[in-house]
Amino acid sequence: MAENKIPEDTRKKISEAMQKSWVKRKRKSASSGTPSGPKADILNTIDQTTQTFKKLTLEEITGLAKTKGAEAKITELSDLVSDLKHVVKSRSSSISQKG
Repeated sequence: MAENKIPEDTRKKISEAMQKSWVKRKRKSASSGTPSGPKADILNTIDQTTQTFKKLTLEEITGLAKTKGAEAKITELSDLVSDLKHVVKSRSSSISQKG
C-alpha cells in the first residue's frame, strides 16, 4: 500500500506556523505567569482557530468570494490541515501499535 508522503515545503510551512504560534504563546504565557508547553500551545491554537471558523456568519463567508486570493489561501489552509491530520493519525497509529 502506497503511503501519501507530505511534501517537504508543506512540512516546512506547518513547522514554521507552529514555531511562530509557540513563540507568541510563550511570550504571552511568560508575561501572564501561566505555564504552558508546546503541545498545549498547538492544541490551544487549533481550538482558537476552530472557534473562529465556527463564529463566521454566512455573510462573512460569502464576502470572502469577493476577496482576491481568498480561494488560494483557503486551499492552502485546507491542505495544511489535511497534512497535519495525516501526521497526527500516522503517529497515533504507530504509538497505538507499540503499546
